[in-house]
Amino acid sequence: MDMTSILMGLLAGLVVGGGVVYLVVSNAMKKRAAGILKEAEVQAEALNTKRKCAIANGRCNRPRRRPSSANNS
Repeated sequence: MDMTSILMGLLAGLVVGGGVVYLVVSNAMKKRAAGILKEAEVQAEALNTKRKCAIANGRCNRPRRRPSSANNS
């Protein structure tokens, strides 16, 4: 084998290997992102349910409005 065919083989191997690594990493990141989104949705639903229960029981955490000074004079 001459030097040109060896270099072409190395280059082709690098390109194919890089493509395989890209696909594997891309697939892993998509799965991780989907898992994070699902966990965030579960937490948001739990917070929303907790908030609805607190409002229904009269324990709302929102601050009360103070009357304005214009009404007191």
